Order: sequence, then structure tokens, then C-alpha cells
Amino acid sequence: MKFILSLLTLFALAVLLGTAQAGKGAADHGHEDAHNKSAGSSAHNDAAPRADSAGAIMPHGVAQHMKDMEAFRRAMAANFAGLMGMITGLIYERGEAVVAGARVLASHAEEIAKLRPPKNTERIEEYRYYAFQLEQHSLHFVKSVEEKNHLSEVAGYHLGQVVNACVSCHTIFRPKAAAR
Repeated sequence: MKFILSLLTLFALAVLLGTAQAGKGAADHGHEDAHNKSAGSSAHNDAAPRADSAGAIMPHGVAQHMKDMEAFRRAMAANFAGLMGMITGLIYERGEAVVAGARVLASHAEEIAKLRPPKNTERIEEYRYYAFQLEQHSLHFVKSVEEKNHLSEVAGYHLGQVVNACVSCHTIFRPKAAAR
């Protein structure tokens, strides 16, 4: 069992590690056109210039996109930490770490669903579906651990579905990191 969990840890690490880099690439290399197109008649669409944190003037749409991407990166980093807490908690049989990690994922899923994905924004409903799946399977996972079934097939199924939601969403919505 520990070998399988170790493999899951490595897999999750490989899949999710690129989140910070991908998010950074999106902010650094501009995906504001997709954001502006999908923003519709939002108040964020006005062309009034704004100053960024360094004092540089930029159009409001770009400034809002950068702010959105920073919120997105923070949420993804917290989710990665939560997933690692779940997996390492399972490996070392620390139920409290498993539950805490899963609760982080469940609580951030709602926040993530409110954010605009960095790419393929026209598929927003699918994006929200993956966030919903992340939340639901994280909560079911917590329930199975609290019922002392954390090494059961039920917990394993829900952990697999959490990872599946992450991988599926990242495949569609995470921008590729720019070559440096």
C-alpha cells in the first residue's frame, strides 16, 4: 500500500508542480485577450489605464487579469499543499493530516470555481464541473477517513477522483509554461 501511495505522491507532484510555473507563465506572457473576450460587459472591460505595483501604467483589463492570475496561483499552491498533506498523511498513517489536506482542497474548490481559468475560458462550465468534483470527492474522502476507513477502497477511490479532477482540469485549462 505504501508503495502505491508513494507512486501517487510522485504522480501528483509531477502533475501539479507545474501549476506555479504555468501560472507565472500566463501572467508574464499575456493571456489577456482570452480574459477580455470572456469578460463580456464586465466592469473590468473599461480601457482606463491603471498602475501596477511597480507604478507602471497598464490598461485595466491587463491589471485585472494579473490580479486574477495571482489569486489563481495562491489557490493552486494551497491545493497542492493540501493534496500533499493528504498523501503524506496516508503514507505515515496520520489521519489528522489527511483530513486537514482534504478540507483545504474542498474549501478552495469553491474559490477556484469563482475564478476565471487562464485558458479556454469559453469552457467555463466544464471548469466549474471539475472544481465541483474536487470539492465533492475531497469531502467524501474526509468522511471515509473520519469513519476510520482511510485505507479502504472508498478512500482510495475518492483520492483517485481528486487527482483525476486535478489532472483533467489542468490538461484543459492550465497554460503551458513558456520556455526560458
